[in-house]
Amino acid sequence: MSRKKILSELKSTLDSAKSKLDALDPKSKDIYIHCTGGWARCYLDGLHSMGLRPKAYLDNDRSKQGKIFDGVDVIAPEDVADKSNALVLICSLEATVNQAVSRKLDRLDLPHLNIDGYIFSLYSTEIMHCAETFDDDESVSVYSKMIDIRMAPENTWVNNGNTGGG
Repeated sequence: MSRKKILSELKSTLDSAKSKLDALDPKSKDIYIHCTGGWARCYLDGLHSMGLRPKAYLDNDRSKQGKIFDGVDVIAPEDVADKSNALVLICSLEATVNQAVSRKLDRLDLPHLNIDGYIFSLYSTEIMHCAETFDDDESVSVYSKMIDIRMAPENTWVNNGNTGGG
């Protein structure tokens, strides 16, 4: 595939994700982050630099519930009080975990999306700029595939609660 076609598809993917994110209106929502494992720890500095401070962390592991993670309470997903004003960011590297968490959040009618989809949507201009700096088609292709994999529907990129799968 040509460089131009790859860049066009990447831009289309990012634009579509940004539209979905904008429709969720995340600035007006209480943000929750699901999962408190190692992958969530990897995101802490970046989330802080973005000014994102979750209302609470969610975890299905009862041994983590009632504790503090990054200075914030860890609660069960069922304990989110105002579901209509919630947006859950799923923070796991494993697609199977993302899928299981997504199914549970669907049952609870909690709007959610993959944390990478959220971040990539916010920084779509920078991602495109980076892609355009590669000198060869293969590098652009690999970079684009990496972004696509992290935002893929099977990685639960976006779901609006009761509107169906992403």
